[in-house]
Amino acid sequence: MKKITIWHTNDVHSQFEDFSAIVRYIREHINFEKDFLLDAGDFCDQKSVMINGTHGVGGIELLKSAGYDAMAIGNNEFFAGMEYLEEMTNQNFPLLSANLFRLNKEPISGVLPFITLKRNGIRVLIIGISPYWGESPESTAFTDMCGMKLLEPTPLVQKILEQEKGNYDISILLSHGGIKKDREIAETVNGLDCIIGGHSHTEMDEAEHINGTWIHQSGCWAKYLGKLTLEVDDDYHVVSASGENIVVEKEKDPQIESVMAQQTEIAIAELSKVLYVLPQDLEFSIEHECMAMNVLADMMWKTYPSDLALINHGILSKGIAKEVTKLNLLEVSPSPLNPTTLVWSGKQIKDAIFVSQKEEYIHMTPNRWA
Repeated sequence: MKKITIWHTNDVHSQFEDFSAIVRYIREHINFEKDFLLDAGDFCDQKSVMINGTHGVGGIELLKSAGYDAMAIGNNEFFAGMEYLEEMTNQNFPLLSANLFRLNKEPISGVLPFITLKRNGIRVLIIGISPYWGESPESTAFTDMCGMKLLEPTPLVQKILEQEKGNYDISILLSHGGIKKDREIAETVNGLDCIIGGHSHTEMDEAEHINGTWIHQSGCWAKYLGKLTLEVDDDYHVVSASGENIVVEKEKDPQIESVMAQQTEIAIAELSKVLYVLPQDLEFSIEHECMAMNVLADMMWKTYPSDLALINHGILSKGIAKEVTKLNLLEVSPSPLNPTTLVWSGKQIKDAIFVSQKEEYIHMTPNRWA
């Protein structure tokens, strides 16, 4: 009997202070000669100054510093577009996705569908996938805008398992597809040993077993460090598995803190460059009509053909300074929300405006809908 230990994270979403504590725990407990360390995507969230200002490269540097073996490409890794993604894939670190391509279905430079690693005498195939939302125009609109195409991952995973047969002993799917898709793949695909999941932020106290495939996921925001342990016989069959999500002490890792400081300095220098100068500061108020919101609404109306443009005050947190920088804009509005075109009746518009004047909505707390 041999034991394979897979340490894993997913959906860190740039919560790097908590990630730093996880790395400290990893360094104290992992055996880098035998164990595997994987991330299932959405590590780099554009809300972070460091991520935004380094085009995601700062996040890859953190993973490299921590000793990770690979990461699946999540939606947050490609939301900023092809240029940012290719900068990340050019950092000598395995970014995996078997179902993410250019719009013409050509490969994206540096994106790997899979890698094979050998540890403790066992060859392990690691396949990556990104989230798949379907083929309808509504489902593909955002990836089309990013210049990318997502394909249904299930047949691609099966194809890789079959074409690489004889080159590996154990197979892992590093998935940013979400728990529903992971279960579907486990039911459908033959010969897959385990799935390390992400995207759905699912906290799994134990590993789930479906059709011979073990599934585990560790929530989100670096709240947990996932650990999946496989027991493998001499014929490389997984005979049992156990999964757990570990809460670590909040003691930070000095090396990660140093990398964060270096990359944040690079990011701030880049984001602080003045883009343009306005005639005046754009003042902001959460309670009444203000210059900042009027300018944004006017610009939406001029940019996207429509009868009128509406924007909610919650999109901003403060006014826009006269000297506009990317750093200022990121601090003012870190939200990734996108403009949307709707067909509304006059009554619906009137109702929306009246509702927006109610005190309960003006002062709504962040957990209102929790």
